[in-house]
Amino acid sequence: MNDSVFADLLKALAQETRLKIFKLLTQTSEEGLPAGVIAASVDALPTLTSFHLKELMRVGLVTKQISGRHSIYRTDLRTMARIEAYVSSHFAYSIASGSVVASKPEKVE
Repeated sequence: MNDSVFADLLKALAQETRLKIFKLLTQTSEEGLPAGVIAASVDALPTLTSFHLKELMRVGLVTKQISGRHSIYRTDLRTMARIEAYVSSHFAYSIASGSVVASKPEKVE
């Protein structure tokens, strides 16, 4: 994952309804949720929810699977792993230990 892709992910999550949807899906089982359930859970209109789900899919945070007449949405676990790897390798703060890891600062462009 490069800086541009990571920035795109952050931009997508900077919108409150999308963040709520993403949080809901990350707390849901791997089976995912249909769009109607997502809309009701985040208290948003179905058309607005669809708009936000498309944006989350565009940046790779969410996947969609058609099941009969329903679209089932779930968190893309591969993207979650890439985010975790990006954060771990680019930020000198260890979340697990709560301590700062000494490292030589790189030139930031």
